[in-house]
Amino acid sequence: MLYSIEDFSKLRPISHIIWDVDGPITEKDKLEPSVAAKIINLALDGICHSFITGRDAKWLEDNLIRPMQEYYSFPIACNKFKFYAEVGCIQMELRLNNDVSWTPHADIAKHPLVTDEKKIRTAFQDCVYNPEKSIRQYKAGETIELSQEVVYDANNKGWVFNAKKKPPCTNYIWGTKEAIVTWEKVRDTEGRVADFNQQAFVNKAKNIIKEKGFKKEIAVEEIGTAINILPVINRRTLGKSWAAGIALERIWNDELGKRTSRESVVKRTIAIGDGRADFGFTSPDFGKKTVKKYVNFIFVGGEHDLPKKHESDAKLLENMVIRATGLGVMQFHYDPINPSIGMEPAKGARVVSEVLDFLKVQGYFRSFGSLI
Repeated sequence: MLYSIEDFSKLRPISHIIWDVDGPITEKDKLEPSVAAKIINLALDGICHSFITGRDAKWLEDNLIRPMQEYYSFPIACNKFKFYAEVGCIQMELRLNNDVSWTPHADIAKHPLVTDEKKIRTAFQDCVYNPEKSIRQYKAGETIELSQEVVYDANNKGWVFNAKKKPPCTNYIWGTKEAIVTWEKVRDTEGRVADFNQQAFVNKAKNIIKEKGFKKEIAVEEIGTAINILPVINRRTLGKSWAAGIALERIWNDELGKRTSRESVVKRTIAIGDGRADFGFTSPDFGKKTVKKYVNFIFVGGEHDLPKKHESDAKLLENMVIRATGLGVMQFHYDPINPSIGMEPAKGARVVSEVLDFLKVQGYFRSFGSLI
């Protein structure tokens, strides 16, 4: 089995899924067809979907929305889809002509990270490789000078930089976003990131915040592939917990017309993710409104992506009802010189596909219609 049920007693009817996108639905920026088809079929059955990512809006459009629009039933199913980029700070809308628009959430329009007050955004930008200051975008196979280097970003694009003018944090490259700041780990030519201790870089970001006088307005979040620098509004960090609260509130308003309680919406929601930050989905932040229920969680990442038992978010592990086992699957590695077949831990979209099949067969998916 590629997954295990942690606690059968916690499984309950599902009317709404909160998705992390990069990993559970896409792999190396490519939509997993089997997962996409199952999402659309569930939407046709009345199941709502909220797609929340830390990536920028253009990435979400290019790698999720546009590929899904190619599916025959997408025009019928898409009224059950909501899209959120930059962990909810950017809300996206599908228009009738298939155009995609997006706007910053009203809460952050005047935030220092958006307005670049005291050059705070610029200070973060100057710490890492910045594609805007590169010599040019790299073209596969081209020859570069000895004084130059190629640095790959999270979208697998290479950028040519002057190797003699390195930024202070050479492990990271600037992620182009509108509301939040992301130091993305530099990728290799295969799109892979290095696994290293990021604490020194987290501390550097915190020092910049302190020097600029924004300790109450900006927070730092470490994730497996990056460091996110997030707005704080009214003592609320605008991360995945906040984004889940926005998504659930919108379902409660738009789908149910407030004809039932927020708690019942939370109870009928499950979240799917593959990283530590995604556990934030399980504890939605509704601001001053108190909701005691937690969102059940399906974890499809690796063991190293889980919260550690001694850390502050370890309690959220209690909300994990299904998890990837990490059992290996056969994987072919193409190399023109040395092709090979080896075992790879099963995680991400492959596990998601099987879990959705299980939940469907067992009858856990039910629309919100039964609640109103």
